[in-house]
Amino acid sequence: MIDWISKLSPGEVLDKFWQFSVLFAIVFLLVLLFRLQKLHDSFDLRDLIMENGKVSLPKFAQFGAFLVSTWGFVHLVVSDHLTEWYYGSYMVAWCGANLANKWLNRTTPDPAPATQTVTVNAPADQPVTVSAGPSQVPPSS
Repeated sequence: MIDWISKLSPGEVLDKFWQFSVLFAIVFLLVLLFRLQKLHDSFDLRDLIMENGKVSLPKFAQFGAFLVSTWGFVHLVVSDHLTEWYYGSYMVAWCGANLANKWLNRTTPDPAPATQTVTVNAPADQPVTVSAGPSQVPPSS
């Protein structure tokens, strides 16, 4: 039963060690996430794929793409094939997408309407004040 271990080269043993280490880390993170789900009402894993109580196709697709690309990224790291190009592409895909989403969904405060207040000469007992917007400014005298 253990014969297959004795036939492995040192490089293959190291590869198997990394594979089991990554698998252990994934299982540990999943257990941690599910424990957080049960212990805290404010933490809900369904928010990753749902919006307003319904499954959201964009959120579901984005989460699926994130899982697949992250697994590919981990595989490239473990197999020692990760290049700067892959790393940069991964960062642009996920960090850049988040930044672009925030930039596109930003809200700009409405500028305060420009008004001008003019006091018109009137009898001393009745001063008159007129407020007008930018297109309604009365000519000054």
